[in-house]
Amino acid sequence: FDTASDAEVLVTRPRDVTDNAVPSGSSLAVELLAILGDVFDVPLYRERASRVLEGLVEPMARYPTAFGHALGATDMVVRGAVEVALPGTSGLAAAVADEYAPSLVLVGGAASSDLALMAGRAEGLGYVCRSYSCEKPTADAGELREQLRGARRSSSGG
Repeated sequence: FDTASDAEVLVTRPRDVTDNAVPSGSSLAVELLAILGDVFDVPLYRERASRVLEGLVEPMARYPTAFGHALGATDMVVRGAVEVALPGTSGLAAAVADEYAPSLVLVGGAASSDLALMAGRAEGLGYVCRSYSCEKPTADAGELREQLRGARRSSSGG
């Protein structure tokens, strides 16, 4: 909903699910649940994101231009995120920034070592993963870019 449950009582609680110049609160919430589900490895978050999207299947199919951000979040939920882990103080962040990857979930830095995506990762290496299944870790920026390109190709189905 677009109002808090403890806000002023209205005739109906508004909930705009369509994306306009800015994404709707619903599509942002779905995207956030999907990202948090990956970062913390909490299946319940991904299930809730999926449940919200299930209620939007028909309107998204009928009016796709009204659901741009929601469709991107749907891609992340259905195909999974492109997960990139950069433990420690990695110089590989620029390589990730150079490549567009749909549904990217990026985790990095020394403070993030307790996150599920960072478990067992060696500092100074970059990891490109899907559903916690990773390519060969690399310290080479060019190789990391190539792995991201491969992840992008697998995202688009071709």
